[in-house]
Formats: sequence, C-alpha cells, structure tokens
Amino acid sequence: MKFKSPLCGRLLSIIKLVRGKSDEDTLAKMNAFEKANESLQAEINKLRQTEIALRRSEAYLAEAQRLSHTGSWAYDVASGVPVYWSLERCRISNFNPAGGHPTLEQYRQLHAPEDWQRLIEAFQRAIREKADFETDSREILADGTVKYLHIVGHPVLNAAGDVVELVGSTMDMTERKKTEEILQKAQAHITHITHMTMMGELAASIAHEVNQPLAAVITNAEACLRWLDQESPNLHEAHEAVGRIIRDGRRGGDVITRIRALLKKEPPVNISLNVNELIRETIALAQARLQGITLRIELAECLPLVSADRVQLQQVLLNLMANAVDAMKSTALRQRILHIQTLSQTAGMILVRIRDSGRGLDPHNIGQLFEPFYTTKAQGLGMGLSISRSIIETHGGRLWAEAGDKNGAIFQFTLPVEHQS
Repeated sequence: MKFKSPLCGRLLSIIKLVRGKSDEDTLAKMNAFEKANESLQAEINKLRQTEIALRRSEAYLAEAQRLSHTGSWAYDVASGVPVYWSLERCRISNFNPAGGHPTLEQYRQLHAPEDWQRLIEAFQRAIREKADFETDSREILADGTVKYLHIVGHPVLNAAGDVVELVGSTMDMTERKKTEEILQKAQAHITHITHMTMMGELAASIAHEVNQPLAAVITNAEACLRWLDQESPNLHEAHEAVGRIIRDGRRGGDVITRIRALLKKEPPVNISLNVNELIRETIALAQARLQGITLRIELAECLPLVSADRVQLQQVLLNLMANAVDAMKSTALRQRILHIQTLSQTAGMILVRIRDSGRGLDPHNIGQLFEPFYTTKAQGLGMGLSISRSIIETHGGRLWAEAGDKNGAIFQFTLPVEHQS
C-alpha cells in the first residue's frame, strides 16, 4: 500500500496539468509549423511555375526575334556604353554572346564614319528631346558582309525626368534590301525588254514613218533640180523646194530621235508635255498596227500641260493601244473602232480614255488585270499593264479599267497638270 499525502496528491495534479498544457502547446506549434510549411511549399511551387512561364516567355521572345531578324538592346546614357544585347542582336552583328555584349569601340568599328555619325546624332537627339527615334544604318562585318539595319529606340526616364537609358530594337533589313534591289533591276530589265519588244512589233511602222519624209525629200530634191535645169532656172520654185526638203529632213530626224529615246535605258526626265501632241505622235508610231482600225480621236482643246517623262508616257500609250488592237482581233473588220479621248478635269487633272470595240472584260477579273504576270493572252508576259500603272502612279496619276456599256473595254488614266510658277 502506497502512502499518498494530500500535498503529494496536489503536486501530482499540478504536474499532470502542466504536462497536459505542454503537450497542447507542442501540438499547436506543430500544427502551426505544418501550416507554415504548406504555405511555404505553395509559394515555392508558385515561384517554380512563374520561373517556368518566364523561361517559356523568354524562349518565345528569342524565337520571335530570330524569325523576324530583330534584336533588342539597351544603352546606358551615363557611361555611354551598351549594357544589353539580346542573342539575336549579337547574331545580327556576328558577336559571340558568350563573351558578353560588345564594347562601344567594338560597335563603332562596325560602321563607316558617315554611318556612325548619323547613328550617334540619332542617339543624341533622342536624349536631348526625350523622344523616340528611328533611323537606318549599315554595318560592315569582319568578313566584309554588309548589313542593312533599321533601328528604333525609346528613352527611359528616372523619377527626376532625366534620360538614363535608351532601349530599342534593331531589325536586319539585308535580305529585304537585296530583294528590293533585285526587283528594281528586274523591273528596269522588263521595262527595257518591253521597249525592245514594242520596237520589234513597230518596225514596219517605223520604216513607214522614216520613208515618208525621205520620199518627200527625194521628190522635192528632184523637183528642185528640174527647176534649176531649165533654160531659165526658176529660182523661186527651187527655193520653195529646198524649204520643203529642210522641213521633211527635220521631220525624219524627229522620228529617229523618238526611236532612239525608246531604245535608251536612261532614267526618266520630266519635261512639259502636251498630251494631245504626244497622242498624235504615238498614233503615227503605231500606224502599222492600226491598219484596218477605225480611229476616233476626240482631243480636248486648250489642254493644260503636264510634267512627265515623254518615253514612259509613250510606252503607256503604246501598250494600251496594242492591247486594244489585240482585243479586237476577233471583231468584224468594219466594227473595229478605237476611240481615244482627252478631257480636262476640274480637280487639276487631265484624263486620257482609250476605248475599244473588242470582246470586253470579265467584271470578275478586272481587279487582277494590273497584277504582275497576270495575262489573258496566250503569249503575254502579264507585265505591260502592271508597268503602265506603276509609271502613271509615279507621275501622280491613276490608271484603271472598266467594261464598256455593250462591249469592248475602257482603259483610262489621269495625270496632274503642271503647276505654273
């Protein structure tokens, strides 16, 4: 039998009570720790997901930069050096990204002096005006490759409103530049081929045009000799004959000059032109092709002058006339009518309208007529109308087509009148 005094019993009760409270505190602490651990784990998982999303976003951005040939960069204004180049920006200039971004001196060495000066001025202007900038530049790489670049930048301001950084992007335009140069050369070549093709088709007409003044020169020369060989030379008639020889000789020279102008690959030269006179000259050149065609010429009186390249406008007129003649090949001979009209419009433009009586146009295909390489002819290249529209638009006008009321097609273009000083 164990002896238990009242005091000992009380102490045991207190010990059990304390032990119980200690166990409850421990359990509470453990629960709190568990909750904190779960919260921490959730935060870690969230950070991991954010990191994964950030990496994915960076990968997408890098791929987008690679596909668009556009690299991003940052320039520190205080130190005056680049502080960031993306992988694509390094690739554009053939820098190894493992070695970090290039120094300012390395970057400068890529540029010719005039290109570097233009780029620095663009940077300085953006800093001074606190405004976005945009400029073109060239870089010459170590292997001699020339890169054509388009640069866009934006100033970053601090709380005081001072520019602390320039950030922007650089787009590699080299391939586009090469493509544009190839297209320009191809268009110039096609234009020249078109000139040559037209001259081949108009060879008979040219011979006819040249033979007319030559025949007149010979006729008048023979008449002059007859007047001089008379027993009493008729000097007045001989003088008149010589005048006609000079006139017809000049007319022949003008024909040769027009032919040479069509054959030359020279840059366009705008001069003051009377479109009515140009139409008459072109009709004379195309006379051989217009055999069997009824011409209806309706030219506005006192038509204002235009500032244009004679050869190019003549090319447009020749092409439109040739198309009209081709469109009327299946039309009965007596019904082949070519109507050429000029009008003066109130909006400072003149209008040239060429209407034929041919098979007409399909309304669904009118929009395609001026697209390169689209043609309705078996042997056509599909470039004539495209080049013609380009010429007219370069001169500030517009070229379009419409279907005729009953049959045939209407091609018409506008040109701005010359501003008189």
